Amino acid sequence: MDEVQGMESRLIQSGSSRVSRGSRGPNGILWKSVSALCIAVILILPAISSAAGKPNRVSVEGEVDVLHIDEFDKGKSRMVYWIKDKVTGDRTELVFDREPPQSLRSGMQVTLRGRKADRKFHVSEIVSGLQETGSFEGAETDVSEAGTGIHHAIVMIVNMPDSPGEASYPSTDDPGTPGDESAPLYYNSGHISQVEAQMFNNNYSVDSMYRESSFDQLSFPATMGNNVVLVEIPYFSGCPYYSIASAADSAASTAGVNLGSYHNRIYLVPPSSISDCSWLALGQVGSYGGSSVKLSWSTRNDTVAYAHELGHNLGWHHSGTDPNLDGVWDSEYGDTSGIMGYCCYKRKVNSVHVDQIGWYDAPDLADTVVTVLASGTYQIAPLGSDPTVNLHPQILKIDKTDTNEMYYISYRRQVGLDAGMPSKYANGASIHHASETGNRSYEVKIMDNGNNSQYVDNANGLTLTQLGNDANSVTLDINFVNCARSAPSVAVGPATQLLAANGQTANYTMSVTNNDSQGCENSTFNLALDSVVAFSGSNVTSGFSHNLSATSMNLAPGQSTGINLSLTPQAVADSNFTLTVKANDLSVGVHNGSGQAELMLDSQAPASPSDLTATHRKVKGQKSVLLEWTAAVDASPGSGVVSYRIYRNGVLVGQVAELKFADSNYSSTGANDYTVYSTDQAGHVSEAPAAVSYTDGGGSGGPRGGNGKKRK
Repeated sequence: MDEVQGMESRLIQSGSSRVSRGSRGPNGILWKSVSALCIAVILILPAISSAAGKPNRVSVEGEVDVLHIDEFDKGKSRMVYWIKDKVTGDRTELVFDREPPQSLRSGMQVTLRGRKADRKFHVSEIVSGLQETGSFEGAETDVSEAGTGIHHAIVMIVNMPDSPGEASYPSTDDPGTPGDESAPLYYNSGHISQVEAQMFNNNYSVDSMYRESSFDQLSFPATMGNNVVLVEIPYFSGCPYYSIASAADSAASTAGVNLGSYHNRIYLVPPSSISDCSWLALGQVGSYGGSSVKLSWSTRNDTVAYAHELGHNLGWHHSGTDPNLDGVWDSEYGDTSGIMGYCCYKRKVNSVHVDQIGWYDAPDLADTVVTVLASGTYQIAPLGSDPTVNLHPQILKIDKTDTNEMYYISYRRQVGLDAGMPSKYANGASIHHASETGNRSYEVKIMDNGNNSQYVDNANGLTLTQLGNDANSVTLDINFVNCARSAPSVAVGPATQLLAANGQTANYTMSVTNNDSQGCENSTFNLALDSVVAFSGSNVTSGFSHNLSATSMNLAPGQSTGINLSLTPQAVADSNFTLTVKANDLSVGVHNGSGQAELMLDSQAPASPSDLTATHRKVKGQKSVLLEWTAAVDASPGSGVVSYRIYRNGVLVGQVAELKFADSNYSSTGANDYTVYSTDQAGHVSEAPAAVSYTDGGGSGGPRGGNGKKRK
């Protein structure tokens, strides 16, 4: 392997010329023939081999890789799963006995149980994992979160000099001068500027599209110096994309490129006739907020193709259509309003993916996304417009309770980098459904002021009607047909408090939640302290003064808020009390809710400990006076004795919860007068202590005598 890596994997950058094929590397080894054989043998060896048809149930732990292979021309895609064994480093393709979890992402460390067969690992169970490790092959980058920040991407333009299909080229789109090169390959140095334009320099480029879509929270700038490089690698029959990537990485590294500086690596390979790669593009599926390097491959030099695969790297799946709401795409690439739909319109990102990745979570964009809880008329500003001047939100979200998803309502305009978006999206609201924490997007309907002006979902009791639109907004009437009223939830905290005397105040927080379903109107709840009941069962509310920071609140369905309650006993006997607070709406019969908390009043000191004794003891040469006593009692409804304070000659020498105390600092030449007091949870101290006096008796050569006498 060292010999192979030492060979010259030729790299050509802007302004340099290509050396003829078949040249020898620094070790004098013919790169074309020997390196192809070596790398093919090393990189295509099966990760885990087993005899076909002989299952062997085992476990494997490692880093999973999820690849999205896009075949736009066929209108479909396929997912491929691999695992890189933690122990051996071998990579093996995975086959799942059941549907793989949608939460599975590249870079996650997992433990799988299953069987080896047909050179693959058949997964029966995911034992543990589904957490991204953040590891990757290469040096650490300065990118800490996939959804935001500055991302450095490198595009490696790949030539395969010894491909059987190479003889029919130079390519028809060769930007160079064919006569200047003895045997042109499919790509030459002139393609570098073409790729740079698609990635970084065009008005609509990968960098500009992600900047505008994310409000400058995510960018792909061309600031590394080697953002686009041209490399030559061996031909690999069957298009093993990992081998292509490894060979390209080796060639780039040999030429001095520090791949550890890049968060995303893109491999532009020749078309199928040369590379044997039948797909248009593919990319690793990442996690929102993940930090590991992600790879993608493309057979087309196109901004949307690159941006689409980088979207997979960031964590997104596709933007499909689902007009019948069955949760299955009618067309996997059917939503052409975003880059995760069909290639290759020039457009940005739809509302679902913007919300899922969290671009509108920034504090200055807090009002850009609004969750609709009640019927009414709403206006939406165009998605991606300047939020600092808009008077309206850009995304409305509505609970789709039957599937635990959300409806996403947005408005698109053919402005900015959305100028190339299909015109149908500019006439009205776009309705999607999706999971907030998922990565898929389902287009349901595109509305306008004609025949498509209304959308009805009977299962969720929802009707959307478009009332009008202009360049600045679309206006919708949102009507929740169903309204289910429920009792409000009332919580009081903390659950219990202790006061040491009348006149002290206990402070509580009272939280009220409107549990009505969406579609119900707001409700005004009246708040009150209903009762304070002593342990004996008597209502002693009149013995307390109280204050509520508010006596009513207006809440939308699902909304909650809190108020403060203070409670002060004035002339009440000690007891354990239960306080009850209520919230009700007299106009709705079921709108009655209550919550409770506890209060203990303990204004009395506990009794004193008894039977205090003092004896001498010596342990490992350490002399001390051992004090012991009988527990004190804090009569009901007292809060209970929690500790004892010990004084010697009027000075506090210790405080313990036990019924004994060893004093090693006593006076051996005079009297030691000890007193012990009890304390309760309320902080009261017993009025009269237990007392004893101790005098050391003298003597030598063994334990010294002494005496302790109770003091009266």
